Order: sequence, then C-alpha cells, then structure tokens
Amino acid sequence: MKKRIQSLLTASALLLVSVIATAAQQEHQHQHDTQRPADQHQHDTMDMSAMMKEPHHVLAMAYLQNLATFGKALRDNVDSTKSVDGDFARAAVSEMRRSFDSMQQHVADHMKSMPADMQSHMNMMMQGMNAHTSAINQSLTALEREIQAETPSATKVSASAAEIVKHIDEMGKSHGDHKM
Repeated sequence: MKKRIQSLLTASALLLVSVIATAAQQEHQHQHDTQRPADQHQHDTMDMSAMMKEPHHVLAMAYLQNLATFGKALRDNVDSTKSVDGDFARAAVSEMRRSFDSMQQHVADHMKSMPADMQSHMNMMMQGMNAHTSAINQSLTALEREIQAETPSATKVSASAAEIVKHIDEMGKSHGDHKM
C-alpha cells in the first residue's frame, strides 16, 4: 500500500509541475538554440498547450488548489482562535485528504494519456517534486492523526496545515511562479 501511495505521489508531483517545467525549458531552448526548426518548436508548444487543457490535468490542478484553500482555512482558523474546533478541523482535513487523493488519481490518469516518450521525459523533470508531494502526504497524515486526539494541539494542527500550504507554494515557485 505504501509503495502504491508513493507511486501515486510521484506521479502527482510529476504532473503538477511538469507542464510548467516543460514550458520553461522549451522557452529557454527556443531562445538559445537557433538551429532548432521553427515548425518543431511550434509542434512542441501545441503539445504543451493541449496537455495543459487535458481534462485530467485541469482537474488535478483544481484539486491541488482546493487542498491549499482548505489548508489555509484550517491554519488561519486555528491561528486566530488559538484552539482547534474539532468539527471544523475534521471537515477541513477530510476535504484535504479527498482533494489530495483525487488530485493523485487525475495525475495518474493524465500520465496514462501521454505518449510513452513524453512520460519518460516528464518523469526525469519531476524527480525534484517528489519531496514536496511526499511532505504534503506526511503532513496530511499527521493532521489526520492529530485531529483524532481527545484534545488536538492547536500548535501541531497549525504547523501541519502550514507545512502543506508551504509545499504547495514551493512547488509553484520552483517552476516559474505558476499559481497553484
């Protein structure tokens, strides 16, 4: 089960920033490689544009944004009240887990829809994002455990939610300030 989760985490990390990294790499390559045929660059750009519009990619990005929104709401609520409202926290964390799992499923489905050569290229580009995705999953698991406690620690809940938001933000910043 852990290997399946890790595989899904890896795939989601790959999708989340692959579009951004590929676009940035193509722009850099276009600016510095005058021998590259113009029609090939146009073909690559069209492929990237189509990939960003692919329904699974669009849904994965929406679920990632949802995860960040609920993480911020939980963090902000706990920080402002200095306590944990159990019902609020359980609802927020439940939605965060659902969003994370749904995001991973759509990432996996999106990856399956790509040609094998693109999957290989994206896997190489996304290796650095695995740490962020894994950290998000670990913080989410810690949140789930903490909110089940008789008296959840506001400090721990806030810190875990903040960690999730931080990793989502870093994923976007590390690839061209793409808003997630």
